[in-house]
Amino acid sequence: MAWMGIAAFFLCFFQATNCVLQAYGFQRYTLYTLPIGGLVKIVLNWILLGIPGINIYGAAISTLACYVVICVINVVLVKRKIPDSPSFRKILLRPALCTAVMGLTAWACYGLISHLVFAPLADMPARLPIAIALFGSIGAAMVIYLVLIIALRALTLEDMQMLPKGEKLAKILRIS
Repeated sequence: MAWMGIAAFFLCFFQATNCVLQAYGFQRYTLYTLPIGGLVKIVLNWILLGIPGINIYGAAISTLACYVVICVINVVLVKRKIPDSPSFRKILLRPALCTAVMGLTAWACYGLISHLVFAPLADMPARLPIAIALFGSIGAAMVIYLVLIIALRALTLEDMQMLPKGEKLAKILRIS
């Protein structure tokens, strides 16, 4: 599941870059990148599933590799074919940093809260301490993410204007 979670990001990114290429009239290129990714998946499945140490994980790894290959090709095509193409580094770097810190916060808070809650609630059903640790870590991660996207200016005024009541939210969050 961990490999598929990573692959989900690349799946979304692949779909977004496909949409950009199609919007600019380069549908033909998207018809080439998908079979290339599929070929990568088939070949890696064939190789990795046969290795006893990797076994079924090979399917997830090959899925990740498939989407990464498609994303790389699509980004190259967007940069070469589309005038005034966006800076992917600028668009992705700050949100990726915010997401990484959020993930670390959730992981650390879950461990800390679990450590603090499991001992006092040892006689309770196991679900209660786990739920407390889970919801506490999710809440902390949400707060950290919100603070970081504002502090690092990963969220722009243009982003906020696309939301309903975005102008009001931007004023409240002091995003300019």
